[in-house]
Amino acid sequence: MKAIIMAGGKGTRVAGLTKNQIPKPMLRIGGRPILEWQLLQMKKYGITEVTMVTGYLGEVIRDYFGDGSSLGMHIGYIEEKEPLGTAGALYYFRESRSGVLGVAGTGAPPGTEDMPGCGAPSDTNAAKLCSAHSDTNAAKLCSASSDTNAAKLCGAFSETAAESACTATSGNAGAQDGYFFCMGDIFFDYDISRMKKFHDEKGAFITLLAHPNMHPQDSDLVVVDKDNRVTAFDSKHNVKDYWFDNLVNAGIFIFTPAVPELVKEPVRLSLEKELIAPVLGEKKVYAYVTPEYVRDVGTPDRIAGAQEDLGSGLVAARNLERKQKAIFLDRDGTINRFNGFVGSPEGFTLLDNAAEAIRRINRSGYLAVVVTNQPVIARGEATVQQVEEIHRKLKTLLGREGCYIDDIIYCPHHPDRGFEREVPELKIDCSCRKPKTGMVEEAARRWNIDLAQSWVIGDGTIDIEMGRRAGCRTVLVETGQAGRDGKCEVTPDHEAEDILGAVKYILE
Repeated sequence: MKAIIMAGGKGTRVAGLTKNQIPKPMLRIGGRPILEWQLLQMKKYGITEVTMVTGYLGEVIRDYFGDGSSLGMHIGYIEEKEPLGTAGALYYFRESRSGVLGVAGTGAPPGTEDMPGCGAPSDTNAAKLCSAHSDTNAAKLCSASSDTNAAKLCGAFSETAAESACTATSGNAGAQDGYFFCMGDIFFDYDISRMKKFHDEKGAFITLLAHPNMHPQDSDLVVVDKDNRVTAFDSKHNVKDYWFDNLVNAGIFIFTPAVPELVKEPVRLSLEKELIAPVLGEKKVYAYVTPEYVRDVGTPDRIAGAQEDLGSGLVAARNLERKQKAIFLDRDGTINRFNGFVGSPEGFTLLDNAAEAIRRINRSGYLAVVVTNQPVIARGEATVQQVEEIHRKLKTLLGREGCYIDDIIYCPHHPDRGFEREVPELKIDCSCRKPKTGMVEEAARRWNIDLAQSWVIGDGTIDIEMGRRAGCRTVLVETGQAGRDGKCEVTPDHEAEDILGAVKYILE
């Protein structure tokens, strides 16, 4: 892959930091410009051919990075004389322009010699192809399944979208393996090779990176189906008076080489609204969902937060190349008030201190993963859609409190028959229903979790027994059933008043 970085941002919200002397992507975190962190991550995963699309104070970027040789990379530039939005500059990457950006020493890009205001004063190295490789598995959703031997199956569900305006100065021909594309104000450390593998396995036209964050209400969200195919975008400008999934469009993409062909002329263009959204029905656009460290650092507070996370080691620790540790959370009676099984969003209410506890997990380096039995589906008392709407309410409420769940895995099965509206194919003795360990094992496979370094917090003995079987340490809380369900004879490693007390014990 080659890379394209949109580095033209002025940074109005961070003007107090830039002092109008540098463009936003040149703000420093840990002593390096944001752009340099991005380049180092790309190089780590084999991406060494990069074009930066610059605008405001673009000369600062060019003077700092030059042709990229100091980093062992090849960097070229497209300077937007007039802003072309988040997608207009893709016009200059069209294969039909026969390598429009040219190569080192060729002068103006082919076909642009007579364009007013466009030249190519670059001394960059000739463009070369680079492919990112992976031997890891991309995170996937697990869907319910059954057959004649269904008693042995695990079916846990998971939820986890004008030519004279430019100066071109870089090589581009032959990006046969596609493009890694990102915005210049994203601070990240994640396994790019897993995303590329996911993209290739899906046969995707476009893959975007999506993740939960602490401020989904003012973020651009994506809507996906059960296979993580993007069906819609939910703009940050929408009034979110509904329950939504905390699935944020991070501003990082993988494009096939055909994507720039959608841009017929170099005019101002919105990537999501005007380029991607119109093709969602006909092209395969997928969301690669990950809990790794990806952060929009477009405000002073977020810059400071990223600086803190870098210093604490959280940034590097969340890369899925490394073993993760998790705090597995029961849902009913641990996170929300226990009123029997909940069949609709109206019956779902967060417990006091739940948001504060999860916020602490988010800042700790542990993943926050909900694992919950939901037999209401097998019994016919609630549909999959209703349960997932409850989970959207959970994510919305937590998002309003500045926290998030990294993943939710639920078991829809129930072994006993005789319910009036039961769903026969889900009435099985599965391997995911607690106290069995299928859900935590699925989470461990998906997110490279070391179960021996992980914890389970729950209000029932089945939660504690599941943790014991999986090799996790356990905390029983006094909310909900408070261990009075009587289903398992088991002793927890610790007992706490509520989820917050449990998290404090684990972290402190």
